[in-house]
Amino acid sequence: LLLVMGSSAQADVIFAINGTGGSSDRILRINSSGTLVSTIWQDLSGGSSPRGLAFNSANQRVYWSDSVALSNNYSSINLDGSGL
Repeated sequence: LLLVMGSSAQADVIFAINGTGGSSDRILRINSSGTLVSTIWQDLSGGSSPRGLAFNSANQRVYWSDSVALSNNYSSINLDGSGL
């Protein structure tokens, strides 16, 4: 799942990846040129699996739901990775 932010010429992409082989689930951001990838959020507990990403440009926050064990949890974080 991915989100595109900004105009098509300068859009950043936000996407979630599911960890495998010992790596954790993460939400990442990549710039339009593909040269800068940054981690917005990383699950260090092993108890989350982000789904349904959304971005609010007014407050610069990324929102997602957690699909682990049908927990119906929703989380958000600032685009810079702060404010979980």
